[in-house]
Amino acid sequence: KGYYDFIVYTNSITAELWSIREGLRLMAESGSPKLIVESDCEVAINLLNKLEKIDNANETILEDCRLYAASFEVCDFIHTLREGNTCADYAANLEVNQRERMVVMDEPPTELL
Repeated sequence: KGYYDFIVYTNSITAELWSIREGLRLMAESGSPKLIVESDCEVAINLLNKLEKIDNANETILEDCRLYAASFEVCDFIHTLREGNTCADYAANLEVNQRERMVVMDEPPTELL
């Protein structure tokens, strides 16, 4: 699954963490027992893996992410290069002109197949 959504103006770290939280929520609702979360935002992944100093500005979103992550048997946060994150990059570009709430994709966009 995947999704894209309109995010109000914010900084890139907060936007990435917000996006990860919403993806975790979506997958928790789907009942999937195992999850791998990939992001090309190394700071966000390090914050989620507690490898970075605590970011007080994003602590609420980080706590939400960790609570959702704990609902899975396995949930790994992995850094990937932008080139390895083509689908997420494509979805992020779709949301630029988006004004409606979350659009869920059950399959990768056909443009990427």
